[in-house]
Amino acid sequence: MATLSFCATPPLPTFNSLYQSVQPLLLGPFPVPSFPPLPTLPSPMFIGLHIPNIEAVQFASELQCSQILNLILDMFKPVVSFLGLALNDILPKIPFLGINLIQLLEGDANVFIAQLEGIAANVILGISSLPSQLYNNYIIPALSNLQKYQLLIRSYFASLINVLFGLVNQVAHILSVGALTLPTIPDFGEFFNGYVFSILSQFIVTVDGILVLPVEISVVIALVGAALTAGLGLAFDTILPEPLLPSLNLPEYTLLEQLKNLYTNFSVSPLQILLDFIVNTLQLSVTIPKICIGISIPDVAIPPLVVPGFSLPNIPSIPSIPDISGNLNLTIKLPSISLPSISLPSISLPSATSISGVSVSLPSVSLPSVSLPTISAPSLNLSAQVSLPTFNLPNISIPTFKFPHLPFPMFSIPSFTVPSISIPKLPSIPSINVPNLKLNVAISANINVKI
Repeated sequence: MATLSFCATPPLPTFNSLYQSVQPLLLGPFPVPSFPPLPTLPSPMFIGLHIPNIEAVQFASELQCSQILNLILDMFKPVVSFLGLALNDILPKIPFLGINLIQLLEGDANVFIAQLEGIAANVILGISSLPSQLYNNYIIPALSNLQKYQLLIRSYFASLINVLFGLVNQVAHILSVGALTLPTIPDFGEFFNGYVFSILSQFIVTVDGILVLPVEISVVIALVGAALTAGLGLAFDTILPEPLLPSLNLPEYTLLEQLKNLYTNFSVSPLQILLDFIVNTLQLSVTIPKICIGISIPDVAIPPLVVPGFSLPNIPSIPSIPDISGNLNLTIKLPSISLPSISLPSISLPSATSISGVSVSLPSVSLPSVSLPTISAPSLNLSAQVSLPTFNLPNISIPTFKFPHLPFPMFSIPSFTVPSISIPKLPSIPSINVPNLKLNVAISANINVKI
């Protein structure tokens, strides 16, 4: 069981940085594990349902959200303390849930999601200009309910930032330092109505009563990011991973998910400005949280690769041959042979056009090392005389003929490479004593050939 650690880089991570950290879960050989719960992510994410790509990307997105929520709370604490206020009284409530930031961080996402069931997403988010089909066409209701809850929490970012901004300027006034200038941060519904809808309306078409976006989602995200930067004068990271969900096509879900990630990245910009002002101008101490999550990855048992073996047959030992002594003189006389006169025909081979040869790479063959035995043979002197008879063969005449001219087409045979083969090493063969034979053979023959 391996353990992977995922940390949100403090103080304010971007979505891209966390998405890169979970990529091994998207592309690795091991199954996506069950993630621990976060304030905006239940565990398990879906009851009786496992969608690995979505779960890994959701974990990256909501780990970023968790880091931001915890940092906002830690930014509130010194400011509220300086003003002598009670934190629970100052923190705004989340619409439809009736809880504040502390209760959100300590609560159960499953309970909060259940509270929103049956309420349309466009009602929860205050998006009157978006037809409900874009939110309610999901085949997976659990996925729609989870995303609806997460978008509501993103809207809560704006309430927290705007309230904190007002408190910070109260402290600035007491300390007689210049007030901080910051535009009013739109919640997710205002963000969608003011920046997203006008851009989407240029592309979205209705086909058989269903909304269709005929352009890449990345095009919409780039245009919305540019409009938001120009409208509020706040620079932020507008580059998001593309594609968001490898090997998964859920256009409606992916569009809203990427808008959620874009809005989260946008929220980092005013929060960074507030943090710098609190620490550097107001000289208040802020504890910077660092959210790290350890996840246990189940071991994956990969079956061993078994290559079938083979064995060479045993070579039997050669029996010892006793020493033999003697003399053998052998004389062989071959007969005088007169071969017939043979007239060979005149052959005209057909002409051929140019033929491309075959390029063949022969394999590299490693032959085994073999030790041959030392053979001792007996000394023999053999003497024999063999006389073969003399005989004549008749003359043979072969007619002359010609092959017809056959044109051959041009063709080229592709080159190919034969794989390298390694032959296993054979055991050495034992030394064997074999009789030493001394043969004296004399052969004489008279052969006359006429052609």
